Amino acid sequence: MPAPLKAVLLGAFLLPALCTGADWTVAKSAHFEVYSQDSEAEARIALQWFEQLRATVLREAGIDVSGRRAVRVIGFRSENEYSRYRMTPTADAYFVGADEGDTIVMPSLAETCFTMAAHEYAHLIQHAAASHLPPWLSEGLADVFSTVRWDQRGSRIGGELPGRLDVLRRHAWMPLQQLLVLPANSPLRNDRTTAALFYAESWILTEMLALSPAYRPRFASLLAALTSGADSAKAVESTYGKPLDAVRRDLVAWMGRRRGQSILLVSPPADAGVMSVAKVPAGAVQLMMAELLLAAGDLSEAESAYRDLTRETPERAEVWAGLGAIAAARKQYDEARALWKRAMDQGIGDAGICFRYAELLEGDVAHQEERRAALERAVALRPEFDDGRWVLALLEENSGHFQTALAHLQAMREVAPARAYHYWCTVADALTGLGRSEEATAAAGRALETAATAEERVYAAQLAHIARTHLAVRLARDEAGNPRMVTTRVPNDAVGFNPFIEPDDDLRRVQGTLREIECGSPPMRFFVDTPAGRLALTIPDPTRVQMRNAPAEFVCGPQPGNAVIVEYAATKEKEGIVRGVEFK
Repeated sequence: MPAPLKAVLLGAFLLPALCTGADWTVAKSAHFEVYSQDSEAEARIALQWFEQLRATVLREAGIDVSGRRAVRVIGFRSENEYSRYRMTPTADAYFVGADEGDTIVMPSLAETCFTMAAHEYAHLIQHAAASHLPPWLSEGLADVFSTVRWDQRGSRIGGELPGRLDVLRRHAWMPLQQLLVLPANSPLRNDRTTAALFYAESWILTEMLALSPAYRPRFASLLAALTSGADSAKAVESTYGKPLDAVRRDLVAWMGRRRGQSILLVSPPADAGVMSVAKVPAGAVQLMMAELLLAAGDLSEAESAYRDLTRETPERAEVWAGLGAIAAARKQYDEARALWKRAMDQGIGDAGICFRYAELLEGDVAHQEERRAALERAVALRPEFDDGRWVLALLEENSGHFQTALAHLQAMREVAPARAYHYWCTVADALTGLGRSEEATAAAGRALETAATAEERVYAAQLAHIARTHLAVRLARDEAGNPRMVTTRVPNDAVGFNPFIEPDDDLRRVQGTLREIECGSPPMRFFVDTPAGRLALTIPDPTRVQMRNAPAEFVCGPQPGNAVIVEYAATKEKEGIVRGVEFK
């Protein structure tokens, strides 16, 4: 089954009808596309502000979001216009994060809304950096970010958030233990009052941990622990060596003595660089709004919007891709496949759609080349697309294209822990296919290190064995004692492998001088003089003896005294059975 829509919705909204006004302006730089329903001047000012915010984050927080597409910022004319796009009363602004681009949506681009903009940009940064923080810290950091401001000396962070302070002063706080474990989908966050308390208490706690002299030095350690998935309460207590009750007492004291505390971040003003400003065509506005509807999951309204666009701009691949995504969300996979095929034929530039289309072709033997082409387009559009490279590597490896598979595996930026075992198994298999034994053995070792079950450990050990050996055939006997040839694995560094040595042989090896070959009644017999005396050996079947450096033909009777090394199977009878003869 195809994966669900890859969109992260932090905030929510509802669009009962499309906003199709033509008076939209877009201001663009290398990092942002700011759409304003109000004015060109507002778009310019907001663009400069977002560039300043981005520069501060890069310099002071060390979070690099380069390499991603320009962030799309959508600012409506008024709260009234924006309210039509809101799902709950708590969504004063929101951010939609997707692999193909990030979007911030605001009721206005007026300077009074910049605090909200900084809050949502903080969520965007966390998403772009794949930082999986608990809800309280995610929202708290966003609020601390929202206090960033600039003056002649540089930027500052921290300070008053009057709305949050008012909530904290008028309501009893929720227990710290409850705050730290409250999930993102908690019903408490759908109620205006309890949601406000959650945001306010998350802000004041995060501010104390990030800015206070007592807690700030260990804040980075706390972030690292929580990003790795540690329990919030345990992480706070272990990082600071205090029980939660003591942290709460410090928090109440911090709240009581704070006076708009802030920290100066010496950062020179940022320049938006090359900026372009243009009117946005009505069709582009319609498509933008349809995409927001789709990201929100309002499939009926989104479908209506996209259907309108098919009549007006049927040549746009994004329109058919959007309809395909709607069909996939409804589990109408045949329809989704046909619609995405049309988007592919029209040159869709969305790596995510290419990948999802390839997923729908999985198992369809007749369309594997089409599936490969879709995956190749996905990673060409987005070289850092690890999921695309992984699936493409598996496809190539299963097709025996080991070098291509290995190239995709090695191009992956990150190997998630959940994928590590299978990743290293695939690397080991590809390297073995290329004859790179030592590297394959090392990769199998990495697979063994990441194995989680006994079965996985056994398989990783088998991969290592396969890497160190190669296939050959040898003589064996079935249950009735009849000889037959079977496959076996021989160490790569083995010298002189003899396929006629049987598993149960009591193998002996002797060096001596060949004195006579007796060719009378079967079996043929070899007589070899050794330091221990003359040795008589039999050859029941001359075709099942390995001869090395042997003469072109043998003459029965006395021999000229060739030096030989003989491998033979000792038997209960006096004479052994020759398995191999090497002439020196």
